[in-house]
Amino acid sequence: NAGAYINRNQSTASFNNREITGMVYANSVSAINIENCNGPLYIRGFCVDAVSGTTAAEYVGAPWHANVGISVINSDATIENCSVMRAKTAGAKFINSNVKLSRGFFSYRNYEMPSPGTARGKQRTAGIHAVNSRIDLAIDPTYASGADYAFNTQHHTYGLLLENSVLTGGQSRPNAAMHGTALGFSYNDTGIKAVNSTIDVSGNLDVYGNYRGIELIDSNLSTDRVTIENNTFEGIKAENSTIKYNNSQIRRTYGNDASGFRMTQTLFHRNGMHLDLAKNSDFTY
Repeated sequence: NAGAYINRNQSTASFNNREITGMVYANSVSAINIENCNGPLYIRGFCVDAVSGTTAAEYVGAPWHANVGISVINSDATIENCSVMRAKTAGAKFINSNVKLSRGFFSYRNYEMPSPGTARGKQRTAGIHAVNSRIDLAIDPTYASGADYAFNTQHHTYGLLLENSVLTGGQSRPNAAMHGTALGFSYNDTGIKAVNSTIDVSGNLDVYGNYRGIELIDSNLSTDRVTIENNTFEGIKAENSTIKYNNSQIRRTYGNDASGFRMTQTLFHRNGMHLDLAKNSDFTY
């Protein structure tokens, strides 16, 4: 039915219970490059738009088009309330670094368009690419805790690509009247790909609307709440990997969504295949 809407399972039946979040910027740059800096270093409130111009002609003729929007190499950095878009190969790339993504982060449509208005380039891209690095999705107890921490990466080959790296952070729902952090990976070819890496997060690991949700190779995934929804192929594909759900070991209940479906702490919904576990992979709690 081409006229039907696909409601997210997160959509509550009452509009009064829905929340929206975002970020507003006063600073715009075409790229941020950090190298060999021990810190402390704080980058706050930047929208990184890697190419100038809004029309197709301006895009093609732009004198500057960054390959990577935010690059951190051999450094310790805190990147706070930042977003990145329209880089050629990666929104953010971290190599041999410790990076805090504080109070929120967006990575959106980072790919090259050789012919604007037609098709993307063939080069693989990532919203966030980490190599031998650690990423902390750092809430702020005063300014951005729980659902106030805004995070999403979408429209890439990989929403997140981890190689020998660690992703941690987020916050579980403090009580029934509040919401936990939503970590969104959506509308990518693969929402998350982890190779020899560890993902240990709190809040809702929300992976939806991708071709493949999560691909794990020789990796460990641990989360308090997980929503794997509307992925065309596998929700999670794992090889020699371990997936641990409800890592807080606290049961949390949720109401129905707008379509009457029950929302749960561990939810697989409308995927081509929910789980594909291979080579001694585990799905446990």
